[in-house]
Amino acid sequence: MSSSSSEHARHNAEREFARAALIRYEIFRDLSLHERNDTLKNTFNDLAQVAKGEFTFWGTKTGVRGDEATASSLARVGHRLLRRMLGPTLMTHFMLEREKHTIARFETHCRECVVDDSARQIEVFLERATAMLPTHKDGHLRLVSKVFFEVSSALMGLTGVLVAFSFVFEDAHTVAVAGVIAGIVGAVTMAGVPYAIAHTTKTEAERIAWYSGSAYLIMSGLLVLPFILCTSIVSALITMSVLVTLCTMLLALYGSVMLGNTYAHQSIRMLTTLFGVVFVSVSAGYLLKMIIVA
Repeated sequence: MSSSSSEHARHNAEREFARAALIRYEIFRDLSLHERNDTLKNTFNDLAQVAKGEFTFWGTKTGVRGDEATASSLARVGHRLLRRMLGPTLMTHFMLEREKHTIARFETHCRECVVDDSARQIEVFLERATAMLPTHKDGHLRLVSKVFFEVSSALMGLTGVLVAFSFVFEDAHTVAVAGVIAGIVGAVTMAGVPYAIAHTTKTEAERIAWYSGSAYLIMSGLLVLPFILCTSIVSALITMSVLVTLCTMLLALYGSVMLGNTYAHQSIRMLTTLFGVVFVSVSAGYLLKMIIVA
């Protein structure tokens, strides 16, 4: 690549950094304005100032104006919804990880930024913001962590059961009846077992039981619904597969934040595990069918 082409590519990349920083600034500011938790409100405000500093740094170098990029209304509402879903600690972790990733990108692109005052200020902020995470005070984090692992395993197990039933019965409505029974039993088990063996306070144990059981019941109803509405077993399986994939991708969002993985890495791990469960279920269903027919 020629020197002029390389310089042009670098200039375009820096302009993208400036636009992206401006969009993040608007999202962080919007989150701060709608946040009721004082700690998280301050964190979002600090993140907004960091993003503003990044825009100033890159915008000054590239000539990008403040009106050249804006966050869409959908992006703002989506981040607010994500905040409600994740809770304070998980949302703070999520946003900080995104900011760290952004900083890593422009430090890789422009190594001299490591010694720049702006980069130093950003690194200091990240250390301070990470230290202020209220992990030990946030009961929502403990609750979501427990429910996440239980619901994730239940989702894969129920998917395997429904797939196996499909191969054995070959009738959508019969699978629906069997799935409803499995869902009710699973929901009761998901609620009862955590409550019985919980090493927490009675109130927290009740919350874990309630959330686990409710989540499993809703999830099982969602997965059984295609077998109720569809007359064809094939169309029911395809519809269920789409729903399972969407649920897995949503759970992967929680897992990526709690386990410290990237969203892509966590999604691949969970989807790979899900496909493995489905493969075993298909094999088991096929073998059972052969035994029954024989």
